[in-house]
Amino acid sequence: MVFVGTKLHLRAVRDINPEEELTISYIETLSLTEDRRRQLEDQYHFTCHCQLCDSQEKDGLMLSGNESTWCPLKEALPRLEGLKAESDWPALLENCSQLLSTVGDDVPDENLQYYPDPHPVHGVQLMRVGKLQHYLEHIEDALDTFKQAFKIIKLTHGVDHPMTTDLLMKMEECRSELDQKASSCLRIEEN
Repeated sequence: MVFVGTKLHLRAVRDINPEEELTISYIETLSLTEDRRRQLEDQYHFTCHCQLCDSQEKDGLMLSGNESTWCPLKEALPRLEGLKAESDWPALLENCSQLLSTVGDDVPDENLQYYPDPHPVHGVQLMRVGKLQHYLEHIEDALDTFKQAFKIIKLTHGVDHPMTTDLLMKMEECRSELDQKASSCLRIEEN
């Protein structure tokens, strides 16, 4: 589902049966049931009774792993969201870097498998990671991440979407920077 101006475009990434019910998520579905319901009440003034909310089947998976690992992550989210809302990007980057260095290697693999591919949110998140890698001058990593994002975004958003075009430009920037770096190294070796 992608908004183009005032129109909603539904891009199917799998076959849809004629009798199948289609739903639109108002909010992020990877939050815990309690948090999703609270946000829906606060923003949209209703209590959700969808299958995901009523079953609460994903909550256990989201809270799996060692509590000492995921608890600091959960506690940091409001602070990080606040920095994001204030557009305090240097502080956000510093906080995220610090958090990653503290618990990055201990995050359970289950946290990497919530979004079924291709999922638009996964593509957008990969694009954000690629931009951060590019900003930090990890150009090869950024290019690889942008390629992963492109595979998803071109399916979920379409090849003509501005985000897809932006990704292509980012990949070209990375390739250009890598070519410049390679030619600089060759000139140094020749001298």
